[in-house]
Amino acid sequence: MLKTLFGSHGAGGPTSRDDDDSEVEALLQRVSESRHAAERRDALARLRDMLQDSPQAQQAVGVMGLPVLLAVVTEDRDDTELTRTALEALALSFGGGEGGRASGGGTPAARAAARGEGPPPPGVMNAELFARSPDNVRLLLSLLEDEPVGVDDFYCR
Repeated sequence: MLKTLFGSHGAGGPTSRDDDDSEVEALLQRVSESRHAAERRDALARLRDMLQDSPQAQQAVGVMGLPVLLAVVTEDRDDTELTRTALEALALSFGGGEGGRASGGGTPAARAAARGEGPPPPGVMNAELFARSPDNVRLLLSLLEDEPVGVDDFYCR
């Protein structure tokens, strides 16, 4: 009877992963295509909140969201709240708060990856993808420069 109520997959099963992927995709689309700043801020805030709780969302952002988040940081520096939220989402997509590989802390997947068992967590893969492009590192370093290139907001720096 429970299968008919909840489907053949339990919580966290393949349908949950598909739901996370499609929700991340919809939020990224709202961020990139919306003309209203408030709607873009709301979509980024929801994406940031998803990334705190979901490795599947981290993986989805790594697959399709890094260019969108980087575009926000590059093109919308005059909107401090939007830039701040995009930077927070980037940090969370890299596994911010899940603990380091060397320390063995964090999620069970992170601990298994630290022992060399299984694939690395999505945050580690996202960080490696990000770091492969020198332009991405330059972009983050440019935030520290004086205006008009950098950002005057201390939190963003």
